Amino acid sequence: MVGAAQVDMLMHDPASALADDWTVQVGDTAYSKPAYLHSSAKHDNLVTIARARSNRVFYRCFVSEASAHKSSGHPRWYADRFDLQEPSTWHEPDAAVETTHVWRRGHTYQVKIEIWRDMLMTGKRTIPMHKHPFPLVPVRFLDEEDTPVFQ
Repeated sequence: MVGAAQVDMLMHDPASALADDWTVQVGDTAYSKPAYLHSSAKHDNLVTIARARSNRVFYRCFVSEASAHKSSGHPRWYADRFDLQEPSTWHEPDAAVETTHVWRRGHTYQVKIEIWRDMLMTGKRTIPMHKHPFPLVPVRFLDEEDTPVFQ
């Protein structure tokens, strides 16, 4: 959260070039936690790209049917579960691309990049992550046997 405070300071400083222009921040898994992402979401001109841990679970946004009647009680925010460790839980991506990449040592890997829009992560009462849908973009390197090279 120290980093979040520093970003806030820069984004609110009128002397900073970041205050008005589009700004992109890139972070590792420590910056993909709900508290940090929720803090960053208040800046309309800030795009956050953060690596998620391989054991994270995300959810699709719940979209109610127009014909469904409103029921009393808590509104539903989360739909289908999307577990990064269980590809069987993955629904069809909104877009996908495949290519190959040759490493310095000569190994050739297939690279799969897919995108799922309007994904959610769970939060807490004080961190309402259901208000911040995001695109999820897994980038996977696969070997000749179609086995992931990295988690």
